[in-house]
Amino acid sequence: MNIVTLEEVKQGLRIDEDYEDSFIESITIPAAENAIRGALRRTWESLYEQHGEIPVEIKNAIIMLCGSLLKNREADATFEVKATPAFRLLLSKHIKLSK
Repeated sequence: MNIVTLEEVKQGLRIDEDYEDSFIESITIPAAENAIRGALRRTWESLYEQHGEIPVEIKNAIIMLCGSLLKNREADATFEVKATPAFRLLLSKHIKLSK
């Protein structure tokens, strides 16, 4: 289940070229979606049930994470993904606190 489309990611990240479309669509988007779903501790289905759709804040967070993953592709021990205040704010009201 794709939550964001290739077109949404490219538009959100201002990517005009097509040469990385396959990588973005098959690797980056699924990785970002899985990471966000894990951070929320919820299923996409539970979000659909609650909101009738995936909230735009979550879609935006996925696009932001795609940008970070694309920018920082090298395995580097000094690299650390940090949640910016905007990123935290986008996800905060959707995080399930208990299972």
